[in-house]
Amino acid sequence: MDFLQQYQKLIKNNPKIFIYSLKSENVDYTNYLFRSKNVFFGFDGAYLTDCGYVFDSRSCTDCFDLTSCLACELCYECLDCVDCYHCGYCQDCRDSRDLLFSYNCRNCSDLFGCVGLSYKQYCIFNKQLAKKEYQKQRIELFKNPPEIHLAKVEILKKQLPRSLNRNIKSENCDFANWSSYSVNLYWSFDLRKCSDCLYSIDLEFSRDCIDCFSLHECELCYECVYLGHSFNCSFIHGGDYLRNCHFCSQCYQSEHLFGCVNLSHAKDCILNKQYSEKDYFAKVGEIRRELGWPESLGSQAKPTERGWWRKGV
Repeated sequence: MDFLQQYQKLIKNNPKIFIYSLKSENVDYTNYLFRSKNVFFGFDGAYLTDCGYVFDSRSCTDCFDLTSCLACELCYECLDCVDCYHCGYCQDCRDSRDLLFSYNCRNCSDLFGCVGLSYKQYCIFNKQLAKKEYQKQRIELFKNPPEIHLAKVEILKKQLPRSLNRNIKSENCDFANWSSYSVNLYWSFDLRKCSDCLYSIDLEFSRDCIDCFSLHECELCYECVYLGHSFNCSFIHGGDYLRNCHFCSQCYQSEHLFGCVNLSHAKDCILNKQYSEKDYFAKVGEIRRELGWPESLGSQAKPTERGWWRKGV
């Protein structure tokens, strides 16, 4: 039996984590949450409080039905919104408050059914109004169902130009989208403060990663999903604080693992079996040759200084 067959057998024979939520409270009907509290049906998020039906969102409070939102409060049915307060049925809005049925608005307040506005207030379907008139028409518009307003916004969206991408303060990211404060990205989406990443989705504070999904503070990683605080890893599914680990699932605070499952605070293990340091590297060399890996792949490089993203990418 070769290495990959043994690794697949090890995965099948080990129990799986029912809920993957770290440092969270009252999040029974959720999965892949970090440092969250009182969340119902929330997935792939962090720092959420009193939220429900939330996906891929972070640092949100008292929100429902959100997707890919950041630092929002009292928002409902919003998509790709950042730093918004008391907004509903909005998409791609930033630094705004009291918006309804609006799309691609920046630094605005008190808008209804608007598209592509910046630094505006008291507008309905992109028409400027006085405060009293805005409030009066807004009350009347509330009598109609949301579908009518959404249909009008779709017509308005087709009449106005759109940006080529939604990157924010990023450099050399022409073939990426929905990325912020990042540099040198190719075919990557929804990255925050990352650099030199390819073919990846939903990464933050990471660099030199390829073919990855949902990583936090990782470096030199390849084909990894749901991984945090790790360096020089490949083919990982679920883990935290790993270094020089490959083909692992649900392993934590470990280094020099190869083909391991459900290990914590471990070192120099292959297929969950303990080896001496000398025997570990000798056996790993044999597995590398079996897999056809070049000798230089997965070298013991040193990780970048922790906290590099706070100093700028």
